[in-house]
Amino acid sequence: MKWYRWLVMLLTGLIFSVQSVFGADTERAGFDVLNWECGARSAAMGGAVVGMRGNLQFIGYNPAALVSINGETATFGYERRFVDSKSGYLAYARQFIGLHLAASVRYADYGKMTRMDVNQTDLGSFSPADIVCGITVADSLSMGLAWGITAKFIALTNYDIYSASAIAADIGVQYSLYSQSLTFGASICHIGTALNAFIDHKELLPTTMRLGATKQLAHLPLIFNLNFIRYVDHKSDQMGGFYWSIGGEFTLSESLRFRFGYHSRGREQGVVEGLSRMAGISFGLGVKLLRYQVDVGYGLYGALGSLPSVSLGYKF
Repeated sequence: MKWYRWLVMLLTGLIFSVQSVFGADTERAGFDVLNWECGARSAAMGGAVVGMRGNLQFIGYNPAALVSINGETATFGYERRFVDSKSGYLAYARQFIGLHLAASVRYADYGKMTRMDVNQTDLGSFSPADIVCGITVADSLSMGLAWGITAKFIALTNYDIYSASAIAADIGVQYSLYSQSLTFGASICHIGTALNAFIDHKELLPTTMRLGATKQLAHLPLIFNLNFIRYVDHKSDQMGGFYWSIGGEFTLSESLRFRFGYHSRGREQGVVEGLSRMAGISFGLGVKLLRYQVDVGYGLYGALGSLPSVSLGYKF
C-alpha cells in the first residue's frame, strides 16, 4: 500500500475520533477571520459545501475538494462585512507531479479606528487587518476516495501596538458514489496554535468539524447539501452540540444557477424581534461566461445586518 493511502486512513480516523476534543468546555476562540465565508458561491449556500466539488472556494471548508478541479484555475472573492470591515479571498490551483496543488490568501480589513486615552483624548488612528496564507495539497485514490490537507499561517496586524500570529492545518476527505450522484465529505479545519500572545494571552483557534453529503437529485435540476458543524468553542444547545446547515443549487440554464442556504446558527443572531426568522438565510446567483464564472451571494444575519459578496473565477 502506498504512503498516501496510509495517510488517508490516518486522516479519516482522526476526523471521526476528534469528538472528545469538542466535548470539553473551552474559552472563546480568537482568530475569528478563519470563520468567515470563502467566496460568494459558498456563502449563498450557507457554507453547506463540505461535500461539494468543482470550485476553488470549497477548499476553505474541505481541502479534498481540490481533487475535482482540473487544469489551471483561479478565483477572487470580495465581501462587504459589518460596519467598515471588508474581506477578500484569492486562490490559484494547478496540477504538479501528479498532485493537485493550490495557494490561497484571505485578507480582512477592519477600517480606520480612533486611538484614545482614558480621558477620551484623540491620539490618532490605526487600521487593524488580518491575513491568512494557505497551501493545499490533495489527491484521489481508487473507489471514489479523495484526501486533502491545507497548511496555513495567520497574522493579526496593526491592532494599535498589538499583533498576533498562528499556524494551523485543515484536513479533509470526500467519498463519491458516482452511480448515485452522491458525495460524502468530512473535515476538521483550523487545527493549530498561536505563535505569540495577543497582549498577554495566546488565543485559541476556532477549530471546526464538518460532516455532510451532497446529492444531485435524479428528477430535478438541483444539487442539495446537508451539513453538520461543530465549533470547538461554541456548542449548539441541540443535536449534541452540532449546528446544521443546508444549501442548494438550481440549474436554471446552461450558464445560470440560483443558490440558497440556511445555517441554524442564525437563530442566535436574530436577537431583535421580527429578525429572528430571517437570520441564517442566504441566497445568490452564478453566471458562467466562457472561461469566467461570476457568483454573487447575500446572507442575512438578523440584528447584525446582512452581508453581500461577489466572486470571479477563471479557468486558464
